[in-house]
Amino acid sequence: MLTDENIRLSYLHSEKIAHRDVKTDNLTLDKKERVTLIDFGLSSEFFSLGLDYPPMMVGTAGTIGYMAPEVLSDPAYDHKCDVFSFGICLWEIIEGLIPKSCPTALSDIMKKRGDVKPQNRPEMKEVVHMLEVIQTTKGRHQHEPLSCFRFA
Repeated sequence: MLTDENIRLSYLHSEKIAHRDVKTDNLTLDKKERVTLIDFGLSSEFFSLGLDYPPMMVGTAGTIGYMAPEVLSDPAYDHKCDVFSFGICLWEIIEGLIPKSCPTALSDIMKKRGDVKPQNRPEMKEVVHMLEVIQTTKGRHQHEPLSCFRFA
């Protein structure tokens, strides 16, 4: 289910658009039980500061608790703020279990997306791939729980 939204968020990023308010309140289920991202009121197009700089955004935007650290502390930041926020959503969707109790692959995604340095976070398309692996292989060892996902 979450792979659907990863693909959409990855597409937005490929079009140089960041949502900037990714949170569970902005994730809904449609009639076919696909996850959909809503509320694009804070979305922004990346802009370039010049040939030597990656596309960036400025201004505090988002919801406290889901915002990437750089949104509050850096004068300019990039689309990976959405990757950080999506990781918080993944964490919130977990059924109250500590990461050791979740599938190993999900725990790995959480570690990578939460890096304080934005340049070390994966691109959303990499998160899509990691979640597709979980969906295909269940991302777990035989003795791990079958699932730790739920929608609150």
